Amino acid sequence: MASSFSYQNSHNTGCFQQCFVGEEHASSIPVPTLDVKHDTSSRREMKSTEDFLASEMSKLSVQERSKAMEELHCVGEELKETPDMIQQSLKEFDQVLRERNAPIYSLATSQNRSYVEDPSFRLRFLRANDHNVRESVNQMIGFLSRKETYFGRDKIARDITLDDLDEDDIDILLSGLYHIQNGTDQSGRTVVYFLNHVMSRCTAKTAVRVNYFVFFNILSQMQSVQTKGFVLCYYDMSTPDNLASLPSFGDMLKFMDFVTKVPVRRSGVHLCLKAEPGSLAASSKLFETFVRGLRRRARTRIRLHYGSDIELQYMLKSFGLNLETFPVDSTGKLRQDILNVWFHKYVPNQWNTSLASARHTTSSVPEEEANEGNDQVLASPLDSSSRVQSAAHNSIHRNSPTHNPGTTAESSIEPSPSDVLLGRGHVIQMHPGNIRFREFLREYQEEYNNTPRYKRVKTSTELTRALLGKGIRFLKKTESGGWVESDFTGAEKKVKQLFRSQKKSKKKSEGI
Repeated sequence: MASSFSYQNSHNTGCFQQCFVGEEHASSIPVPTLDVKHDTSSRREMKSTEDFLASEMSKLSVQERSKAMEELHCVGEELKETPDMIQQSLKEFDQVLRERNAPIYSLATSQNRSYVEDPSFRLRFLRANDHNVRESVNQMIGFLSRKETYFGRDKIARDITLDDLDEDDIDILLSGLYHIQNGTDQSGRTVVYFLNHVMSRCTAKTAVRVNYFVFFNILSQMQSVQTKGFVLCYYDMSTPDNLASLPSFGDMLKFMDFVTKVPVRRSGVHLCLKAEPGSLAASSKLFETFVRGLRRRARTRIRLHYGSDIELQYMLKSFGLNLETFPVDSTGKLRQDILNVWFHKYVPNQWNTSLASARHTTSSVPEEEANEGNDQVLASPLDSSSRVQSAAHNSIHRNSPTHNPGTTAESSIEPSPSDVLLGRGHVIQMHPGNIRFREFLREYQEEYNNTPRYKRVKTSTELTRALLGKGIRFLKKTESGGWVESDFTGAEKKVKQLFRSQKKSKKKSEGI
């Protein structure tokens, strides 16, 4: 019987087809054709990972291979369970927990017994492991242990809210590292994107804490994710001029150690790599570590794809993903108009207490305005300030977070006294525009310091808009020594940096 299946890994296909397909069905899978020269380098560098995945598939029975293929191609079935099955699993779960007598679980019960004994909490782990009770218990114990490591001993048996995240966590959370796609794939599954453009400024701790927030607080609570699973798409944001980076090997190990402890069902995993010289395929060992770190069920539902942005997106479409709400456009740029739509869609419904005031301040915002790109951040108390509001009112429509002055490196700008110069050094700091810039933000520093961390990103965004609306330019130096206008992201980063710097200076002067 096994001989009727063949390993499909032809170099003229656009994705990693290391799956076993019945010969009579092999031609029915839609796969775009790519230029062989375009992706040969990436394929060669990823060979060890592809070989490992092929080996994993070969260990499956014919029935298991068929099920894995069906889930990847949007024809899989939901987890089948009955009320009696659920009750029996929960009963066995409790028995195994008592046998294990894990210290971390004893600590959790001493803090909040109802939290860890809640059937809905335990059921997340059972469903993530197809009701394998011992694996579910092991995962939950590991989850509680990692929760203590990354959030603190006092938070083991309670929900983690936005107030538990620091400014760096919030910054990365809203940067597009993760994106929950609006809508579903063709089989009704949630699709989550991991975009690597901010990995160079993301520590292992921050990556873990943001992962917890997205995957445990949001995804694992969704009934459809518990029973149908979700699709994870790792998307390489590299361009010829800007190669995205991966974390260090040590950080990757820490991250993967945590990821495997979060109770979610992965029905499909797509690793999309650019065929650029020196792109992520060069870090094959890190990818192999990522793949090996996943549970076996997820490892047998992985596909590797290689190509340009257009080619990668075409391949994903053949697996049932919706390109209309895809977070990256055909040129490889983030779609700022939909970047944080998921945040407003899911977060306000999760924590009535910590977000009550935020919902109140955004209740008067028209629905169409609340669904605009980077505006998907909780409103800041500073939004009601007449000083900011008057300046932002004139600029909000012409200076969006996708602000692109369109200045090229060849057309150098002569800085004016009102311009803000990016960079370091005494000359830059004493530039008239930089002095006025510091004075302007100093007026808002106290309000900023008293604003909850999860609202500060909105504050920085609105103040950046206000400054740009007044005609203030943020200039960065080119390699040739000239000046060009920065994009919105660079300007906003300068605002955030100054707020943090002034906050630290105040603490230091007060001896805190």
